[in-house]
Order: sequence, then C-alpha cells, then structure tokens
Amino acid sequence: MLPRDPSRSKPIDEVAVSKLRTPSSQQWRDAALADFDAFLIDHAACERKASATAMSLVSHYPDRQILVREMTKLAREELEH
Repeated sequence: MLPRDPSRSKPIDEVAVSKLRTPSSQQWRDAALADFDAFLIDHAACERKASATAMSLVSHYPDRQILVREMTKLAREELEH
C-alpha cells in the first residue's frame, strides 16, 4: 500500500479502487498500486491517445456530422480528466 496522504480521509488504495466501474483482480490492483505514479502517467497517455484518435477521425471524415460531433465530445472529455 502507498503511504497515506494526510489530506485524504481514506488510504490511497481505497480511494483508487472505490472509483473503478468494474471489479478488478487483486493482482492488477497490487500492480497498479505498487507504482501508482507510473500507473497515472500511463493512464494519462492513454487518454491523450484516445483524444488524438478521435480528432484524427474528425479530420478524415469532416463530412460526417454525427461522427464529428461525437468524436469532438469524446476528445474533449478525454482531455478534461
């Protein structure tokens, strides 16, 4: 377990796991928490890649209004967190 951040009311592993939408294996949880900084950096890189892919679709298919609207929303959402 990572050191407790005094500004948090729960240990960091409980905070991180409580926000997951689906159950995860203990092995995955332990690996993510073993180097939480690396996990967060990797997660941010994945979100930037998702945003870039969405914008790539927008640039390839500018005539598809629904696709452009939805991919623009997705790109923004991925970069906001």
